[in-house]
Amino acid sequence: MKILVTGCLHGEWEKLVNTVNQIEQEKGTKPDLIIVSGDTQTMRTEADLESLACPPQYRLMHTFYKLYTGEIQMPVPTIVVGGNHEAMDWLFLLPFGGWLAPNVFYAGRANSLVFGDTTISSISGLYRSNFYYQPVNEKYPIRSNDMTSSHHVRAFSDFQLLGLSNTDIMCSHDWPSGTASNYGGKYLEKLKPTLIDSDRAGNFGLIRGMDYINKLTPSAYFAAHHHIKFSTTINDCSFIALPKPAGKNEWCCLVDFEGNPGELKYRGEWISILKATGAEMANPELLKNVNWGEKWKEMKPKLQQYPDQPLGEYELDPIKYTADFCRRNEIFCPNETIRPYI
Repeated sequence: MKILVTGCLHGEWEKLVNTVNQIEQEKGTKPDLIIVSGDTQTMRTEADLESLACPPQYRLMHTFYKLYTGEIQMPVPTIVVGGNHEAMDWLFLLPFGGWLAPNVFYAGRANSLVFGDTTISSISGLYRSNFYYQPVNEKYPIRSNDMTSSHHVRAFSDFQLLGLSNTDIMCSHDWPSGTASNYGGKYLEKLKPTLIDSDRAGNFGLIRGMDYINKLTPSAYFAAHHHIKFSTTINDCSFIALPKPAGKNEWCCLVDFEGNPGELKYRGEWISILKATGAEMANPELLKNVNWGEKWKEMKPKLQQYPDQPLGEYELDPIKYTADFCRRNEIFCPNETIRPYI
């Protein structure tokens, strides 16, 4: 199975489509799946630019709208991981994931999906301590300070991911804390020493990122955010970070994985975890000063078991998609905006 992984896309969706078509022309085969590692900038109309957290000069439409309107087609199934430069009005309403265009599925705040016989887990956004234990209290439409807080990780997403038994592939926008200082070596010291300095000062990356590697034992971990190409091995896991589109195709990589492609689905174990963690989604402070490993030992035997679940009907109304998902699975929604519809 071949998976094409990108770095920060920054709205260059037409370039991604053209790259897939170029790969097919050169190699005679397409990737089976695409993973976009954040800063995807999925603007449908100019109104979406109002919720894009970036300086005004960078608020450009780019080309996602062509996929949204059907002018161009994404040729293979595509998983989108959220970054810190996104049209948050839309993504905010899809905390558990949802459709962005035909063949384009946003993974939500965190997720564990199955593609054929391969499990792919992800977390969107960045870590910042002052948002970590806050509830999802942003107001829709996303404006002002909410544009910053809405793309930051909440503790419940980390807790949910660390309740999984394992994953074959892990994806995030940012790097795990400790990657730069412990694995950067001379390469990062020369290319981007500020990352190492920031990491050593405790101001770098995803605070639970190394836990994903140690607990979930993925064979591969993909990230982006820092706009450089970097790879290393962390406890037998191949970590690959990719830059944004520029120049040659270093902003993406085509990786061979064992396993067979198939329908993209929600992982049944993930549905079980979402259903069991409603209290933590409502109040992330419940996870403060708690041993998460011990808490999962208590919760695991009580989890209801679910089979893998299809992603559901193609639906571009984010409130309807999320409300249907929550209603169907009896899952608490952290977004106050959506709860009246469930």
